[in-house]
Amino acid sequence: MQDPTKHSYVVTDGLLYKLVLMNVASNNKKKVIYLPSAIINSLLHSYHNDSLSGHFGIQRTYLKKLKNKFWWPNMKQSIIQHIQSCLSCQQHNISHTKKPGQFNPIPTPDGPFQLIGIDYCDPFKPTSHALPDCSVQTTAQTLFNNYICQYDVPLAILSDQGTHFKNQLMEFIAKLIGYNHIFSSVYHSQ
Repeated sequence: MQDPTKHSYVVTDGLLYKLVLMNVASNNKKKVIYLPSAIINSLLHSYHNDSLSGHFGIQRTYLKKLKNKFWWPNMKQSIIQHIQSCLSCQQHNISHTKKPGQFNPIPTPDGPFQLIGIDYCDPFKPTSHALPDCSVQTTAQTLFNNYICQYDVPLAILSDQGTHFKNQLMEFIAKLIGYNHIFSSVYHSQ
């Protein structure tokens, strides 16, 4: 239990107010209504769930709406619990982005040609080597003829998860000649 002498309370016109420190530097205190526990849920419903209140988030509800008008013990925690348990917010505030998983950094190669990166560009960008198409066969044949036969088998090949790289033929070639095929994560190619 907190020391009651550290808190300042005032009764005005039959209402209990708490004197809340608003500015530490100037020691300014403001009177805010001490809310009885029996009224907290209906107040939170009015300030959050009501059709005119807007179902705002925790910070906006606490800082902009309630903090300067009311006080009760564990106020911020009860606001958090109320908003997190709001059925309407749970149904309509759905995050459409997945949280990224853990990144597994690719170790830096010890020498040249140990790690190579491959990708396809769209037809409007100039490239150093043009291919007739992006098919699985063209990809495998070009990789073998234009790289492996000239420079040796790399330790690893890095590519995106396009179907021209992630398929049974490329898996077979990787197993046959012994390189590790690393795929970048979707939308996080860095």
